[in-house]
Amino acid sequence: MSGSLRCFRTIASLFVVVSVAQAFASEKPKVFVTGENSFQVSGKGGQESVSGIANATAAEGIKLFRDECPAADLTTRSDKADYIVGVTDDGSGAGRKGRRAVVSTQEGTMLFANSTRSLKNAVKDACGAIEKDWSTKKGGVAPAASPSTAGTNAAAPAVRNAPATDAGPAGAPIIVTTFGTGSVPMKGSVSLTFSIINPNPGKTLSGISFANSLPAGLSVGTPNGLVGSCGGGTVTAAVNSSFVTLAGATLAGNGSCAFSVNVTASSAGLKSNTTSAISSSEAGMGNTSNTATLTVMQ
Repeated sequence: MSGSLRCFRTIASLFVVVSVAQAFASEKPKVFVTGENSFQVSGKGGQESVSGIANATAAEGIKLFRDECPAADLTTRSDKADYIVGVTDDGSGAGRKGRRAVVSTQEGTMLFANSTRSLKNAVKDACGAIEKDWSTKKGGVAPAASPSTAGTNAAAPAVRNAPATDAGPAGAPIIVTTFGTGSVPMKGSVSLTFSIINPNPGKTLSGISFANSLPAGLSVGTPNGLVGSCGGGTVTAAVNSSFVTLAGATLAGNGSCAFSVNVTASSAGLKSNTTSAISSSEAGMGNTSNTATLTVMQ
């Protein structure tokens, strides 16, 4: 074999290795984090209800997962997720194990559940369970062929959890809404908080906008009690109106913001609040927020 042919085959083999590594760079599990009061997962054996996910701090859970679980990618769509994680903080204080995380697979199998004294630890434990299950599904790293004997048909090593890059398109921002309490009396007021997250580690999102049409029986309070801001964007919450909007915000990679307004109840019953789809100039239209619920008592 001539030296030039041997060199060509070695380069070809290395090219295959690099190509496979790049392909596997995005092979991280996609995780959908929810803070709903309860959620259900459906499997072959029917539905399994997971209850007790109350007083959720969904925005904090998403931030913690982004920071503490680099081996996974967050997604805003539960139907595209490999794993669904429900998190909650029941507000019982640092001395009690009131912070929980429940992990299920997309197929409906409950994979993990824990209760700890900090939401951060709950998220770390959930991430560990996901990593372990994902590595079982994807397998380890195959041994590489020796360069001195590698040919054009030599098998390239399978690479798992290679560093992700920011070469792909930007992901849409994530929006989470929460009421300050679970119930209020008629004519009572409660805060409504909007938390927005840029899930892209290395991409700035600009032109972030959404609109929230409040459910019937709720209106912006007098005064509106606006607290907080979001990336230089314009927050509109006119007194006695039924709309809250954000326009033109900018968030750096992995950045987040939050603001809240007071809303007043004028009719009894269960009020369910969901925003419009959030959008940005770079990622286009994203998804709506979670559904935050408030009970107005007669």
